Amino acid sequence: MKKRSIIGVFLSLMLLSSFLVAAVPTAAGTFSWTAFSPWPSTTSQILVGDTDDSIKGIAVADSGDTIYVATGTTYVYKSTDRGLTWSSKTMTADTDLIAVAPDDPDIFAYADTATDLVYVSTNGGTTNGSLGTIQESGGAAVDTIQDIAVSAANSSGINYVAVSGYELNGTNYE
Repeated sequence: MKKRSIIGVFLSLMLLSSFLVAAVPTAAGTFSWTAFSPWPSTTSQILVGDTDDSIKGIAVADSGDTIYVATGTTYVYKSTDRGLTWSSKTMTADTDLIAVAPDDPDIFAYADTATDLVYVSTNGGTTNGSLGTIQESGGAAVDTIQDIAVSAANSSGINYVAVSGYELNGTNYE
């Protein structure tokens, strides 16, 4: 009995003393910003200006190489080299929200929040098409789109687009 209690006291002291040892802080590198001119713009290489473009949404593929930027206009900016160079793609409607499939950087969806329509491209923005009226099965059409997402392909190779928003039922939002 005495041997067990000595071992128990010893282990308790070891445990308590480990709490007294402070972790040595490590220094992270200094954070800083670097300016460069990636945007395909003619006015000081800035994504805002006389075209009234601004950044409304950013979608990054899982690989990190492909990035899409929604501008609130019919333009989507696309980079396939982690933002070093950019190209612009003309879409069918304004691009207020944007999402990319995690498993395929060529599949992305974007929403025009003024018309409450969602569009999909399966070829990196070369072409795109509308998903039609967004509505819950048997429900009213969506009145306000809040967010969108694109799933990875399931075992049948199908990607799903999820839309979050409100529908107007009479005078109340649901």
